[in-house]
Formats: sequence, structure tokens, C-alpha cells
Amino acid sequence: MKAFKLIAAVLAAYLGGLSGTVLLQSSSTAQDGETPANKMVVKQLHIVDEKGQKRIVMGVHDGAAVFYLCNTDEKPQVAISAGKDSTFIELFAADKGGSLKATVKGLDASIALSSKERGSQTGIFIEQDRTYFSCGQVVGSKSKAIHSAFLGIATDGAFLNLAKIDENTASQTTGVLAKCDRNGDNTLRLIDSNGKSIWKAPDEK
Repeated sequence: MKAFKLIAAVLAAYLGGLSGTVLLQSSSTAQDGETPANKMVVKQLHIVDEKGQKRIVMGVHDGAAVFYLCNTDEKPQVAISAGKDSTFIELFAADKGGSLKATVKGLDASIALSSKERGSQTGIFIEQDRTYFSCGQVVGSKSKAIHSAFLGIATDGAFLNLAKIDENTASQTTGVLAKCDRNGDNTLRLIDSNGKSIWKAPDEK
């Protein structure tokens, strides 16, 4: 909330310099017979550069307050959204560039780094029953398979999962799964291309 107040103050000063006088929640006395505006109500506010290109956008979309900073092609590079249950800040390059997104939703929080061009993503996630680090890389430019790694702590213990995942079915085809739970049940499994366990330590009895 403090960030949005600061943004509003900066925009008020900027707009004031352009148009002469724009006062938001002002208590100052009007000069030259002008009446101060105590409130400005708009559905969406666009600020353009000297060429008339849209560079800053503020508004409400799908019930969330949004704020965008755009590049010279009018494409968003920074996005801030505050909704009823979630808030996020995202920095990204246009088209197939990289991005960084921080999200808070209820009791959950996450930070994700991704590159569309390279087909990779890395993130740290805090959820209700687990906290984990993950990274993934698409295999080949036309492949729907993803090499992934998960390392984390859940309510029942710690886990490590190295896998190749079919993106179409979201099923794990090959990989290594290690788990250490609070009851002392420590296991290590190898999984074949059909998703079946082919080796386990300790051996199943």
C-alpha cells in the first residue's frame, strides 16, 4: 500500500509539471481563482512520452489494481498487480526474453525466474505443506519433454526428485527419487521410461 501511495505521489508531481496543476488529496489554497481538485476519478490512466507512446499504465483489471511500465514499443516490462487474495510483481523482457516474478497468494509465496527463448525455469516456492526449489529445462526446441529437479522439505520429510517429464501428460518417465521422512523411512528409487520403479534401496521386503 505504501508503494502505491508513493507511485501516486510521483505521478501527481509529474502530471502537475505537464499540465500546470494536478492535485491529489490536496489541502493547499488555490491560486489565480482556480479550484483545487481534492479527488481525481478515472478507470484507467495512461502516461505517454514526447512521441505520444504509452509508457505508464495504471488501472483496474479483473478486480485487481494494476500498474505497468512499458518500453518504447509500448510493451510492458514491469507489472504490479494487487488483487483480493494475491499480489505479484513481474519484470520481463518483450517477446522471448527472460522474466522474474514474485507472487504472494494467501499463505503461499514464490519467486520464479524463466527464459522463454531457452525454455527454462527456476523457482523457490513456499506452500502450505512444503517448501521447495525447482528447475526445469525443455529438451530440444520441438520436444514436449522437460528435464527437472526438485529439492525440498514437506510436512512428512525431505525429498529430492530428478526427472524427465512428459509435458503433455505431466507424467514422470525417467528419474531418481530420494526421500527421507520423519519416521526414518529413507528410500532411493530409480524410475524407467515407463514411469515404473526398477530399483529401490533399501530393498522392498
